[in-house]
Amino acid sequence: MLSKEVQSTTDEWSLAMQKCCAKLNSINFETALKKLFISKDEKQIENIKYSCYFTNEWTQLAIKDIEEWFANDKQMKHYDIATKLDEEFYQQRTDKIIAKIQKSKKVTIQKDSIDIGFSPLVQSGGHYDLRITAIADDQKLEWDLIRIVFCYKYES
Repeated sequence: MLSKEVQSTTDEWSLAMQKCCAKLNSINFETALKKLFISKDEKQIENIKYSCYFTNEWTQLAIKDIEEWFANDKQMKHYDIATKLDEEFYQQRTDKIIAKIQKSKKVTIQKDSIDIGFSPLVQSGGHYDLRITAIADDQKLEWDLIRIVFCYKYES
């Protein structure tokens, strides 16, 4: 049982962890937590919102594309889909997405301020690599659980 006082609770918790988990290595992630929870200024919050708006709209388009490919029995490989999504970002769809966001959200988004955080990754068929360094493979897209990962950033 731990006491309610913060310092003694922390000390007791640390001792309890040392006793039960002596073989485990520990790390200090205090700096990472501070960065995660640090206050954002208004401009940073606005940039995060714009990035989320854009990523959400892009996700909706990607889902529609994949549904259409399945409806037309088009066999696509994970790598081909990821490449297509990546290329389309730089070509025709960005202007349409920006126009839709500006109309619906009443905001101004600059095209040259949007960039890819990381390239699209598509996985399906029970073979999922959850690492941030994962890359799309040559497996055919299967209609089970489809994992699509991509990120856009705004003025970062």
